[in-house]
Amino acid sequence: MWARQLRERRLRVVPLPEVRSFEVLGKHHGGVIKVGDQVYGHSDTGGWVCQEFKTGKTVWKSKGVGKGAIAYADGHLYCRSESGKGTVALIVATPEGYVEKGRFDQPDRSNENSWAHPVVAGGRLYLRDQDVLLSADEIGHRRQRCARLRRTEDVGIGDHASRLC
Repeated sequence: MWARQLRERRLRVVPLPEVRSFEVLGKHHGGVIKVGDQVYGHSDTGGWVCQEFKTGKTVWKSKGVGKGAIAYADGHLYCRSESGKGTVALIVATPEGYVEKGRFDQPDRSNENSWAHPVVAGGRLYLRDQDVLLSADEIGHRRQRCARLRRTEDVGIGDHASRLC
């Protein structure tokens, strides 16, 4: 459909030059976060990684919680393991090194890998695991368990999303 729309409007698709290549960071579902002059994410070969954005130079690596997804809020990275206990770690977003402030294992964990990114909104941390949505007061600098919010089959995600933020 979009190809037809392009032809009708006589638009051309022009390839863009590559601006930056991060060979160490994986281009997988876990994503990457740019904070200041650094990019943070997970690499299949190096674990959690911090790289300089301008040069691509690796600043630090850590196994952390294992492969997973990432989010950022208030100077911290929320790194979530996709497998096992679904461990979530709070990491200081700094090029000085991997500084973990705390971690917890996700309660009410399914037996499947969970690829949904953690979300921080309205001072709360949200985790989705298959058909379960979990919420916790923002972790800050202390350890805290998630409290069960409700299952998505009880309230549709679209109906509930407006109350999350």
